[in-house]
Amino acid sequence: MVATLNVRGLRTSRVDVIEVLRSRALDVLVLTETKLTKQSKGRAYQWLANLGYKQYHCVATHRDIGAAGVSILVRKTLTDWGLVNQVNLPDELGGYICGVQIRAPTSVPLEVIGVYAPSSHTGASKIRALIYEEIQKRTTMASGEGQAYHVMVAGDFNATLLATDRQEGKTEPIDRSYREAVSACGLLPLPEM
Repeated sequence: MVATLNVRGLRTSRVDVIEVLRSRALDVLVLTETKLTKQSKGRAYQWLANLGYKQYHCVATHRDIGAAGVSILVRKTLTDWGLVNQVNLPDELGGYICGVQIRAPTSVPLEVIGVYAPSSHTGASKIRALIYEEIQKRTTMASGEGQAYHVMVAGDFNATLLATDRQEGKTEPIDRSYREAVSACGLLPLPEM
């Protein structure tokens, strides 16, 4: 089972993450907006080993240092068998996108892409466009010649997929670009649990 959680700062949400991991039988948990830096990420995850998870983390290396951040927590029973590899993604998307590929012997491989798309600041629309471009590249690669794996994208896009997701029912420009990207990548929404 795969889930996502926007933590809005991992240091302040540790108890929530522990509760989610203990109360659900998750194989993968995508954490967004971790707000960690390269210096703090090691200390922030020391407690995960005791819970049976390994973390794959992408910290911001740009203007959003300490503001963005995506982590993918994977059950150690998968990582201990060497079934999980971190996906190489463009450096300029550090802190906004993180990926792992899980290759279980009896099933089709699964690539999990965790995303944190900034809502608004100078350059946010450019970053969002790069994120959507990378997701489209990954989904195209998954179905390319000689490839056969599934792609699951999870995270916080700071946009809505359905008009009914906004209280006032108004579609914002950020929503339109998100919906266009989802359609272009051939992604389908999964039900919330």
